[in-house]
Amino acid sequence: MKTDPQFEVDGRGFYIMIASEVNPRDGIGVLLYEITADDEDMVLYVFRNDGEHKYEVTAFIETLPLAAVEFAIREFHEIIDPEFDPPP
Repeated sequence: MKTDPQFEVDGRGFYIMIASEVNPRDGIGVLLYEITADDEDMVLYVFRNDGEHKYEVTAFIETLPLAAVEFAIREFHEIIDPEFDPPP
């Protein structure tokens, strides 16, 4: 069953998921998925890297609408605590 789009840009449907990682890197982030006719693909990852105390953005496709990237970053700032977790 496909996920309903959370928002649309230029006729392309997108939604956000929250994900945490512990191995090989430690942190939490916002995943941006694009819904296509055949699938749902992760296209962008906005990540708080607690191990390196960095904020990172990874794009998994070459071209994304700026409005979709801005939406993902805005959601990141609204949902994810900006404070880095201390090392274990």
